Amino acid sequence: MVENSVSVNVEQLPVEAINVVPENLFKISADIKSDSGLWFEKYSPQLINAIASVESRFKHCCQEKQSVGGVKIQDGLKIQGVTCTPSGLKECSFDNLITSGSSFGIMQINYQDKHQAFVNSLSARYCGKDANGNDIKINNYDCNVKVGMAVLKDKYDRFNKGCSGISGISTACNTCKSNMAPFKKYSDYQGVEAALRGYNGWGCGTNADAGYVEKVLNAMQKINGIQIIDATLGSIQRQGEGMSEEP
Repeated sequence: MVENSVSVNVEQLPVEAINVVPENLFKISADIKSDSGLWFEKYSPQLINAIASVESRFKHCCQEKQSVGGVKIQDGLKIQGVTCTPSGLKECSFDNLITSGSSFGIMQINYQDKHQAFVNSLSARYCGKDANGNDIKINNYDCNVKVGMAVLKDKYDRFNKGCSGISGISTACNTCKSNMAPFKKYSDYQGVEAALRGYNGWGCGTNADAGYVEKVLNAMQKINGIQIIDATLGSIQRQGEGMSEEP
């Protein structure tokens, strides 16, 4: 039997067990002060850490695994969101960031053409310059986290009183609802919930994650400070392309 060839089907990749929130992520999220420009009511490090977990399983720069469960991955097949492992680098090219296609890095920042000016303005404000005087961008781990936090703050400022009557999203606001308990309508989200809905986007079609808000709130319950107190955290994952389609 050992000499016979055997076909192996990999149905689902195992979820990696993580015991603690990455140190850099926790430090950045815990150090936010009320006068930082990133803080808002109900802000907490657990909120940021939960978003990072749901968005990327705490991954940023990455390298591809050569095999999964002993089965070699086909040469040239690039499925970073599933197979990547942290490389230990704090900064690398966009080609080596974990990506869903339009969004990049640990906080899955949407960096399509129409978003770049907005994202670059946030990185210029919160990330500063490198030793050569160049603007630090979201391919840098710390910058990616800070820009993700800035985007969330922007969404909180815009939507914390709800989405009703806001131009561009009024249709989705009034017709869409979560596909996870308690199955809230988008129009019922306020405060942090509305900010999270804005962070992921207001769509509810095939490529949207209608249960995103509840996923992040559930993930928050599995994190206590830097400790991950429930190993099922890694099974809570975002679907679709991620961050909001409107800048």
